[in-house]
Amino acid sequence: MADLLIFSMNKNFLIKKNGSTLVELLVSIALFLVVITIVVGGFTRGLKTNRQLLATIAVNSNISFMIEKMSREMRTGSGFQVLNPGEISFANSQGEEITYKLMGKSIYRKVDLNPAQQVTDDSVSVELFTFDIIDFFNLSPYSPRIRLFLGIRPTGASSGVKTIFIQTTVSSRNFLP
Repeated sequence: MADLLIFSMNKNFLIKKNGSTLVELLVSIALFLVVITIVVGGFTRGLKTNRQLLATIAVNSNISFMIEKMSREMRTGSGFQVLNPGEISFANSQGEEITYKLMGKSIYRKVDLNPAQQVTDDSVSVELFTFDIIDFFNLSPYSPRIRLFLGIRPTGASSGVKTIFIQTTVSSRNFLP
């Protein structure tokens, strides 16, 4: 009788299952779908962030070039006048009358009476472009300083990027006390 008991106990341990139940299959599919949804959501968010970052880098590069060009002219210029909000005029080192002006969402540069030419790229949307001349009446022993305020953002598909605000100050080298 002892042999029969051992056999029946071992028999329970030797029983094999040859498949899985429907409930187990549904749980594993649901778990798989949850994991895939999280991975795909993260991937698409990463692509969107990458697109916004590339657009911001392109805008920053374009505006940096434009500010450097404008600052170089202002450093050697004289006779600064803020004509309207978003418009400044001065004489450059060659004596030409230079005007920088915000028209629409782009910045334009005009030399003397020639037609204005666009300085910013079409991928740049200029939201703010104003000037402030410090010591306009030359009351201090220092050269006049021009403070430039810019608000920029990329145009097009990367509309999730917020406006980037930039402020810089340029000091004229052509100062006669």
